Amino acid sequence: MVQLTYYPTTATAAQPRWEPQTQDVHTLRHGYNLADLDRLAKAACRRAKGIRSLEFHVRYETAWSGIAEALCSAPEPPSPSELIAAGGKAINDEARAVVHHAGISEHTWQPMAGYERYWQYAGRPTPSPEVRVVEQLALWQIWYRLPEEHRSVFLALAAFGDPDAAAASLGMDYHRFTFLLSRARCAFLNCWHEGEKPSRLWRYTRRWRRDGLGHNGRPRITVSQLEEIRDRRAEGETISRIAADYGVQKSWLAKLLRGQTRPAPDLEEGAA
Repeated sequence: MVQLTYYPTTATAAQPRWEPQTQDVHTLRHGYNLADLDRLAKAACRRAKGIRSLEFHVRYETAWSGIAEALCSAPEPPSPSELIAAGGKAINDEARAVVHHAGISEHTWQPMAGYERYWQYAGRPTPSPEVRVVEQLALWQIWYRLPEEHRSVFLALAAFGDPDAAAASLGMDYHRFTFLLSRARCAFLNCWHEGEKPSRLWRYTRRWRRDGLGHNGRPRITVSQLEEIRDRRAEGETISRIAADYGVQKSWLAKLLRGQTRPAPDLEEGAA
């Protein structure tokens, strides 16, 4: 059996404390050699907490690396317990990085909120067609399960883009139309989350004002005005100048030009 160089023997009660050996060809630094690093790394593997997410060979290599780095960077000879602690810290840091990259919380060992959303959307170098394909298939599977009354309000709103005009096309007032639209959206969500608790409605239909302003009282850009703005941009005019002329924010106008938000419908003749 090989005796550890840094452990006192049990032969006698009074043994001198372990001291680094004289520098020789087998010594790395401060009297420690490769055999010492091997034993210290194995001790760190047994004591480390991050063992659920790492296999033994990964823990060993991580601890060995952490111990070697601590040994070589120490200005004074470190004790074996200090090196074991450095190896354990390296294992725990690596374990936290692994579970975080996998989207698992190190506290609850459950998937973290927003992990899938980030890697499926924000973290992708190019958009995936999977979401669009799934949504189109689900739409037509749900569409024929909806009552005719619900399908009619969806089609009217999609065709006219304005609740007032859509309600008039169906021969009903605005309040009746919005009531049916809310019921239709709830029915759609029930089918979408079939077998699960449906999510709440995350958006409501925004009713355009008839005084030339948006819902927040600011000037709005209509469909025809957006075409004029595109023409001015094609001629080389800056977004800042155009936004100042229409009294809107430059960032909002840029989103409108990129198609990230929709323009308001044109006002009817005589409306003010």
